[in-house]
Amino acid sequence: MRHVAVIGGGAAGMMAAITAAREGVKVTILEHKDRIGKKILSTGNGRCNFTNTYQTPACYRSDNRDFAWNIIQKFNVEKTISFFKELGIYPKDRNGYLYPYSDQAAAILEVLQIEIAKLNICVMTEINVLDIQPVKRGIRVTTDKKTITVDSVILACGSKAAPVTGSDGSGYQLAKLLGHRIVPVLPALVQLRCAEKFYKSISGVRVQGTVEIYADDISLASDTGEIQLTNYGISGIPVFQVSRYVAKAIYQKQSVTAVLNFMPDMNKDEFLRQLEVLLSGISQEERTEALAFYRSYFEDAGEANEAKILEELESPQKVADSIIKDLGVQPGEACSSGAQGASAGAEWNPAVQSALEGAATGAEWNPAVQGVAQNASKGVPQGAAQNAAYSAPEKDGMPGWAIVLLVITSPVWLVMILVILSALLGIVAALFGIAIAVVAVMGALLICGVVLFGAGIGTAFAGNPAIGIGLMGGGLIVLAFGVLAVVLVVWIFGGFLPWALKEIWKLCKKPFNKRKERAAA
Repeated sequence: MRHVAVIGGGAAGMMAAITAAREGVKVTILEHKDRIGKKILSTGNGRCNFTNTYQTPACYRSDNRDFAWNIIQKFNVEKTISFFKELGIYPKDRNGYLYPYSDQAAAILEVLQIEIAKLNICVMTEINVLDIQPVKRGIRVTTDKKTITVDSVILACGSKAAPVTGSDGSGYQLAKLLGHRIVPVLPALVQLRCAEKFYKSISGVRVQGTVEIYADDISLASDTGEIQLTNYGISGIPVFQVSRYVAKAIYQKQSVTAVLNFMPDMNKDEFLRQLEVLLSGISQEERTEALAFYRSYFEDAGEANEAKILEELESPQKVADSIIKDLGVQPGEACSSGAQGASAGAEWNPAVQSALEGAATGAEWNPAVQGVAQNASKGVPQGAAQNAAYSAPEKDGMPGWAIVLLVITSPVWLVMILVILSALLGIVAALFGIAIAVVAVMGALLICGVVLFGAGIGTAFAGNPAIGIGLMGGGLIVLAFGVLAVVLVVWIFGGFLPWALKEIWKLCKKPFNKRKERAAA
């Protein structure tokens, strides 16, 4: 009887073992965790989405989609459903996603375990495979507990998605032992972590929208559905679907941008309606004139170009901001009245409106698996989200008491500034002095080296070869020190000195930068 070793006791390993055993093959499962099928319990939020009714080659992310699709067709949806029905699992269909009727992932695991026991499949847990080597009669599998010889080996170790469940990437080394080439392993079906700080304030918000991924300004992928705003960035099924492209682009060191569109179905009428609300802070005449202009703009372009015009204008908020700025209206006044009108719309949740306020400011996101995605606010629901720049009144200049205190203490801080500047200038002068000294030494060493070497040659030809060779050797040593001096000069002038001057300049600018930051705040 043929003997097959299945390395890895997850869902794939258990299915492979059952299939082989049904063909009359002796099967041994080698699992390095304390039990098999551990990861099954966490799939589908504990419900185990074991297959999907909708399947096409486009559902599989690969540079060679046909490869995956040809394998899937050998055990398609119908065969999967039939297999589990035979084991006692009847499916529950949720929009094409099939779950066990009990909504319990444990049910899937239990029926697989029962079938494994029924087929007398040997299961060895807490065992680590150390080596796989072909021998004369089969394949030798060496573990930390025993060595077995089998006819075939099936690697079902999983990737590196969940080390706690056993998928820790250890199978890659085993694949290499068998001569396989491993392509770079990148995250997929994951959330995107972002660099902005405002996410903590909007954590928990869920909104229907579209996420589109750009790499170096080229669109890679997009998906629509419920987007979850978290304390670290963005999540949800649409984000999972595009995350593979983010990971690959970051791996290729491309600049990645995630564009969120909270109104993917916006049309001309909705655009103009929101624009009218946002312009409620200006006069009726000016508002009517602005709306008439943009309505005619759409009509002149034609219905066929409506989507193009919407993309060109980007958002009602941007257009409204431009109009308000041109009219010279106080931003605070226009914004407050416009925001009230927007929140009154029946389709907008006021809670979502306030939560998305920070998301509409054009913040860039750093994806990183490590690292990042970036975000631009193109397509954000501007009718519900107000630009933060218009939410706060302008700050006055420096308070009077601060000016008085500045004048009183001027002798002290002026002296301190002069002392610091003198010290910095002294450092710069010292650096230049050192450089000049090194240049002088360099020149002297080079000249002395050449002179000694020439004298050595002359002495050797004059009949004193021993002394001549000694002089030439001394000349070469002096020349070597001269070359080192040249390298040191290049380093000082080309590297250290520019760096030092740059750091001194940054140090001098620091107080002014802080003042600018305070003024901007």
